[in-house]
Amino acid sequence: MRSAPTSHRVRAVLTLCLIASMLVITSAAAPAPTATAALAPVPSASLAGGAYHHCAIRADQTVACWGRNDVGQLGNNTTISSPTPQLVSGLTDVVAIDAMINTTCALRSDGTVACWGDNDDGQLGAGLAVPFTTVPVDPIGIVDAVAIEVGGAHACALGSDGTVACWGQNGLGQLGNGTTTTSNVPVSAQFLTDAATISAGGTATCSVRLTGELSCWGAGLPGDVDETRPTDVAPSLEVRSVAVGHQAICVITVDHAAMCAGTGPLGDGSDEPNPEFVEVALGSALDVAVAADACAITPDAGVYCWGAGEPLVLAVTQPVGDSALPMRVPDLVDVVDLHVAPAHACARSADAIVRCWGTNLDGQLQFEPTSRLGPGFEFPDLAATDVSAGLATCAVSVDATVLCAGFDVLAPAPFDFSGPRVVDGLVDIGQVATQFTHNCAVDTSGDVLCWGFNTVGEIGVPPLGEFTVEDSVVPPVRVDGVSGVVDIAVGASFSCASTGSTAYCWGTDADGQLGNDAAFVDSSSPVEVESGPTTTTVDTLDAGNGHACARVINAITSMVGCWGRNNHGELGNGTTDDQPTMVFPGVLVPASIATGGSHTCAIDGAADVWCWGDNSEGQLGIGTTTSHTTKQQLAGLPADPIQVVAGNSHTCVLLTTGDVHCWGDNQTRQVGQPSGDMHINPVQVPGVSNVVQISANFDTTCARRVDSSVTCWGDNGIGQAGALPTTPTPVVVDAGAPLDASQADVVPVVEPVTPARLFDTRTGQPTIDGLGAGGGPITGGTDVTVQVTGRAGVPDDATFAVLNLTAVRPSANGYLTAHACDTERPLAASLNYAGPAGTAPITLGNETIVALSSTGTACIYSSSPTDLTVDVTAYGTARGGYRATTPSRVLDSRAGMTTFDGQNDLSAPIEGGTEVELQIRGRAGVSGTAGAAVLYIAAVDPTGVGYLTAYPCDPIRPLASSLNFSTLPDGRSVNRGNEVIAPLDDDGKVCLFVSATTDLTVDLVGSIDPSTTYAVESPARLLETRPGQSTVDGEFELGAALSSGDEIELDVAGRAGVENNASAAVLNITAVNPSGVGYLTAWPCGTTRPTASSLNFTATPNTGSINGGNEVLAPLSIDGTVCLFVSQSTDLTVDVVGSV
Repeated sequence: MRSAPTSHRVRAVLTLCLIASMLVITSAAAPAPTATAALAPVPSASLAGGAYHHCAIRADQTVACWGRNDVGQLGNNTTISSPTPQLVSGLTDVVAIDAMINTTCALRSDGTVACWGDNDDGQLGAGLAVPFTTVPVDPIGIVDAVAIEVGGAHACALGSDGTVACWGQNGLGQLGNGTTTTSNVPVSAQFLTDAATISAGGTATCSVRLTGELSCWGAGLPGDVDETRPTDVAPSLEVRSVAVGHQAICVITVDHAAMCAGTGPLGDGSDEPNPEFVEVALGSALDVAVAADACAITPDAGVYCWGAGEPLVLAVTQPVGDSALPMRVPDLVDVVDLHVAPAHACARSADAIVRCWGTNLDGQLQFEPTSRLGPGFEFPDLAATDVSAGLATCAVSVDATVLCAGFDVLAPAPFDFSGPRVVDGLVDIGQVATQFTHNCAVDTSGDVLCWGFNTVGEIGVPPLGEFTVEDSVVPPVRVDGVSGVVDIAVGASFSCASTGSTAYCWGTDADGQLGNDAAFVDSSSPVEVESGPTTTTVDTLDAGNGHACARVINAITSMVGCWGRNNHGELGNGTTDDQPTMVFPGVLVPASIATGGSHTCAIDGAADVWCWGDNSEGQLGIGTTTSHTTKQQLAGLPADPIQVVAGNSHTCVLLTTGDVHCWGDNQTRQVGQPSGDMHINPVQVPGVSNVVQISANFDTTCARRVDSSVTCWGDNGIGQAGALPTTPTPVVVDAGAPLDASQADVVPVVEPVTPARLFDTRTGQPTIDGLGAGGGPITGGTDVTVQVTGRAGVPDDATFAVLNLTAVRPSANGYLTAHACDTERPLAASLNYAGPAGTAPITLGNETIVALSSTGTACIYSSSPTDLTVDVTAYGTARGGYRATTPSRVLDSRAGMTTFDGQNDLSAPIEGGTEVELQIRGRAGVSGTAGAAVLYIAAVDPTGVGYLTAYPCDPIRPLASSLNFSTLPDGRSVNRGNEVIAPLDDDGKVCLFVSATTDLTVDLVGSIDPSTTYAVESPARLLETRPGQSTVDGEFELGAALSSGDEIELDVAGRAGVENNASAAVLNITAVNPSGVGYLTAWPCGTTRPTASSLNFTATPNTGSINGGNEVLAPLSIDGTVCLFVSQSTDLTVDVVGSV
């Protein structure tokens, strides 16, 4: 095994770059292209690609991205990777984009900039101390940009006045402000006032000035200099454009020559680095793009590429996969825009079609990635007697030859992904072992043959005195000094073998891997492992990243013995000290031993599994992520294990049933589970059975079945699981055309939060953070200010909040109006309340959507004195599809009253049993495509107990209520209101049915776009406690009232059209015939019940009960349930009207 642990986000990149840096193969020169088209300017950047994602500007000037999304690279408010384009949230009027690694920035037509993704070094420029964002944020102070560039961990903007501002990582001076201090806000590059273009690379930034001079700053500049401020680096050149990459800086001169400087290859036919600019062998070029490799658009609108940084990009040009000379990319014509990313490239042609090629590790080529294979993938055309997984997965075929897939150091093209290949020179093989850059096999005579890189003698022959990569690649050679081998293991730059009685190792001894106590001295000849004075034999063994373990047998028993690296306790002796001789972790009679990246596991004679060492990814399988330097017992396996194997950070066992169970890191699905989540306990690999052997290495797992077939799962980044992880020719991707509705903006219209109290005027009552507590009742005719953002999980960029407003013990009839504090109070109500009935006060509440001011505040006006509580349940941003309007009265049935536009002035109550049609679209700023409206509906002076139903005008009215109203036994009416989210019909109307005669007022608060994540449901009853009453599906018909203090768990997801993955639901909850004054709280089950009310209801000795309802945005649990608590006995009805 294996490789040293590396963070998930860079592991694949580092692996590929390390391999690529080892390869130097020169190809024949390409013929210079013939100029068949006039030289013309290249349009502004419409394509951009990072390490494993790509973005494009669409025809409507929005941006779509696809590929990896673990740190928000797609900008769609998720971290879910996608091979299909995803619309970047809230981004419009975009004229240019750029990306590198995991960050993308876009330039808008108004000169502002938005960035999203990785922010580890402040490269988003927004002053945020967060590691990444999943939606665009604006760099501070950039308002007049004309170009944008993203580097390795920094970004820059070119201003309309010729100045340049940069932000992010500055350890090498790449911001150009004369310092090496990193900045998460833009700083000015010094001395630049006439910049015409800019380009940012890994550690450097360059600008072409209006004079044609090239100024650069950062590290690795032409002329072999490093500068922290702009410096002229090519005084003899007159430059048209510049592209800064990882290893080179390339320019297009005014006479259209392409020239490069750097560590090369530079496209001039030489493999040698050159700090001075040399001409690329192209003749002429229109544009150039550089990352690890370089590509250029030629005058005939074709694309040529060169370099040695990333064979996956160059593989389309020739079998070798890298080139010191430009090679034409097939199937690309009429190219007008080009972008080269570290492992893939894309080109847009004049017909707006985008084609991409290179790696598809995370779907950046828009077909389902084969870099992360689930279980069940069949290793093609193979019947095997032994298998070993690794960066190259090798198997011994039934004809005793060896086939390998993945990285093949012996192949003419190490990244030839055509499938398993026979290793020449290996015959009569019985066992094979693989690792990072070298492999070994044992033939039927017991001899060992090794091949691959031989930097420290790991192949078993002396390495060259002066290291050169091409001479260090060794075909299979027999290892002298060891014979009669029965077991072989390969570690990182060392190898070990057992003869059944003695263990031998060779290669590096940097951490004691050779086990011979020889003062950490490397050896290309096998040396005997010292196994202690009482040991008689050493038979089976395994090798990890920097340590090895074996089964050692003495006259009394057998045990596990380990030696080598021990920085995570992988030797199991209670320390973290490296050991050049064998130590014993205490596992007796071992049946199987596995050494991982920095952990070890073994099965003992009682069929118990023991593990020790690094556990940061749960690879010990003990239910925690705590590492241990001594053995820990595994539990929970359904049958006895017979084999254990370990990868870099995962572990698997084969059971007597032929099934496989795995645990640990699952980032590349190496544990066999589709989610990619870590597993700290064993889980069964689905679809894998009848297994007789397993193997794991790095992040790949393989199994050999009883029929000799092989199946692999996990990392397939370079084809090591036998599938094709790249495309041999450019493929068309969907980037320029508008996306269909299924791929639209995924920003939620609302984000639920755990209900929390923000404001309470009553003495002695708390709020979530102590702000807004106490102070006494509000004086009639006055406003109070409530700070909403920055509290209870509501972010600073929230533009509206869902608030539950409750008037507690009001002294007279009245109403509340909630509005943004920086707007005038509208003529509209958010809550109607009633004064005391007899001697008892009436407490009423309503949930309402309230627009927030620029400082995140809401102002609440009360027309009469009352105590007030304010609870927050959700929030939203401008990106989410909710369109707030100035609250406007759109219906008023009272005589002499009017609406904002004179429509729907009915001048008479609505008769019980009738309905009224209300036009919404096209009024008060509501668009002609709105899918739903947010309305505050109030029943004024009702003549009896009744209800109102709001629904899209349709012949079938649903059995549900949107508002309950009543009159008191003493003859007084009670004005009742409720805010509802009302779905609109095809004509933009909503119908309002009343069961009893009443006046109505309707205030329009806002609307919801149809392309949001809010799903409009036909109102449907989900809960009914009253005897003889029904629900939509017959479920939750309880037949009896809830008692005081009762709590019920209500299923919501999966009912009445609510999706199983819904995160919240809009529910109309009504307390029917309550026994007294009380409240209801709705919250996601499985969490602590919050101190907040979702509904207040009342009953008094003089008046009897008053039916009260409220529309609530209720967050759902992971199981799709909501919990309801009542403080007083009452019947309940719950109707669903929408979901998020």
